[in-house]
Amino acid sequence: MKSSKSLLTFLLIGLFLITTSANALAAVEAWTTDPATGCKIGIVFLTDGLTLVSANWSGPMAGGLAEGQGKLQFIYKDKSGTETKVQADAEMKAGKMDGHVSIKWSDGDSFEGNYREGLREGRGVYKFTDNSIYDGEWKAGKQDGRGVYKLADGRVYDGEWKAGKQDGYGVGKDATGKVIHEGQWKNGEPVKDGQAVGSSPGGALKADKVLGIPWGATDDQARSILTQRPNTKAYSFMNGKDAFDRWNGYSGPFADFSDAEIFVHFYQDKMWMVQVSWPLKEDQVIDRFNAVKQGLTERYGAPMVEKGKYLDSYGLWDLGGAGRGYTVNLQIRKNTIRYIASVDPATTHPFRVFITYYNQSVADLFNQTAKPGGSGSKDY
Repeated sequence: MKSSKSLLTFLLIGLFLITTSANALAAVEAWTTDPATGCKIGIVFLTDGLTLVSANWSGPMAGGLAEGQGKLQFIYKDKSGTETKVQADAEMKAGKMDGHVSIKWSDGDSFEGNYREGLREGRGVYKFTDNSIYDGEWKAGKQDGRGVYKLADGRVYDGEWKAGKQDGYGVGKDATGKVIHEGQWKNGEPVKDGQAVGSSPGGALKADKVLGIPWGATDDQARSILTQRPNTKAYSFMNGKDAFDRWNGYSGPFADFSDAEIFVHFYQDKMWMVQVSWPLKEDQVIDRFNAVKQGLTERYGAPMVEKGKYLDSYGLWDLGGAGRGYTVNLQIRKNTIRYIASVDPATTHPFRVFITYYNQSVADLFNQTAKPGGSGSKDY
């Protein structure tokens, strides 16, 4: 019955968690009759070898089946004969849990959320005995859709699920909060193009993807990945190129922060730069800068360059890679991005904190007089 626990075996691959199914089978219904009322009750199992021992229903009936809101108790046993007792405040339909359910198992696990035809379906929170928590969407009794899984030791996966496994876009972090993999997952494992995020130095990339997009991705590839990100919508996909065959391919809100925006830039139809920026008031700027700086330092180590104070604060991290490699910088600039012609952004949010990931070799081709973020390039 507790498919989210019984179906998941947790393995460590390197530094992060993946899931694999164990003893899974198609849904099996087991029926019994409450001896006190004659009410028929159906329990749906997703784990092999479970047997329904007894069930009791305190609530309304229809046609001899549990129907409506009430209290459900049942006992089942596994192949070894070990019994588990279950108590639930549940909505029932045609004898099975259907609607909102608050359920607890005798070993300490619990679930609060929706059921459909005896299985978890829709939104729900599953709390494990060891204090791990899954908060997200379910389908046919398994994690499916968007969900956050927090382990008791501090590790976290936040992203898409399919049939009980990480599948789609997601971010995995270790117990210290360091990002282990950001991007696509498949069948419970991270999908890695080239070097993995956080790989060793000496030419290896520390970030093979930004926002889940691999370096050198085409416009179509970037568009597909970005539109799969939760809560991310395009403002525009722009095709106007300049004299350098350089163009902005995407702009839109950044899913992880409601007040942030992203800009993806292409050169010769390949992604070479990604910017994330926040429009801010003056009293918000330094706090946001320091918070982002801490996150980048946890992910990539101490900055290679760190200078300036207050509104001139600046940091730069070397991400490795072949040739001139890849870089990410962090800086504060005046907010000149105007979405409505009649509204001057300086009157409401005069500053922006920018994170800029870019390919240094491509930047060199543009014959800039200073590197992005340097003292001579505040308007880069």
